[in-house]
Amino acid sequence: MNGQYLSGITNIASYEGIAVVESANINNQLHYHKFIEIVYFDKGSGYHTFDGNKQRVSAGDLYVINPFISHEFQADEEGVLRVINIMFYADFFDLNVEANSFIENVYKVLFGTELKESKRVNVIHLRGERQQSFGEMFHAMLKEFQDKSDGYLKVLHNQLSILLISLFRDYVSETSKLGLTVFQKNRVESAIKYLDAHFTQNVNVDTIAKKIGFCSLYFNHLFKVYTGTTIPQYIKNKRLEHACRLLEQTDKSVEQICYDVGYSDIKHFYKIFRTHKKMTPGEYRKKSGFYIV
Repeated sequence: MNGQYLSGITNIASYEGIAVVESANINNQLHYHKFIEIVYFDKGSGYHTFDGNKQRVSAGDLYVINPFISHEFQADEEGVLRVINIMFYADFFDLNVEANSFIENVYKVLFGTELKESKRVNVIHLRGERQQSFGEMFHAMLKEFQDKSDGYLKVLHNQLSILLISLFRDYVSETSKLGLTVFQKNRVESAIKYLDAHFTQNVNVDTIAKKIGFCSLYFNHLFKVYTGTTIPQYIKNKRLEHACRLLEQTDKSVEQICYDVGYSDIKHFYKIFRTHKKMTPGEYRKKSGFYIV
């Protein structure tokens, strides 16, 4: 696993099981840890990199990061990036939040069923009233943790429960706008993750649908509702994006790039490329400014 391992000893006191901290102008090295981290970007802008994915972040963005995911934060050069971090171990949530079926569902949606094996990062972009509401919750937890008044751990238990339920409601609300259940959305997202890793291979609707337990026709419908495109078109777009990157950044021949992105017929590759880019691969490479000496 890439990055520095943080044991949590210096981050979370054993008798507390939770820590809420504020960091200004944050810049840290790639790291991972066994505790759960909920990060709220309170002010400024920068980048968050996790498992090799670099994403632009700004005030109002929120990340739910499961254990053992390599990640780092970087503020913009000469800029400000202030975050509020809530860090806690899985057993803090299990032991201190009242166990019932609803809370268990919240837990599964946000963190997955097998926490140690889950590699999920949930991203929520909060704006307007939603940003203000969640921001107030994070600041209230930060103050409670800093003040450490009598009974503060019990208050933090309750505040964390409210925050997680609020995140769950927000997640369900955004999902329902698409006409999908949480279960359906999770399955489509799993398929997208698989496609992003295997688009250069011989994958199709039947292959993906079988992996997640849906019939092909039904799953293709769900996929289109969620993404706005079909699985074949999604694969084609990923291949074309990758082909463009290779044309821009490498001196590989067009024929080799054709094979690298998943096509076996060079004529077919030329036809698809010209149809979508309105130029040949060679013309695209020349336009990008990359020249083979």
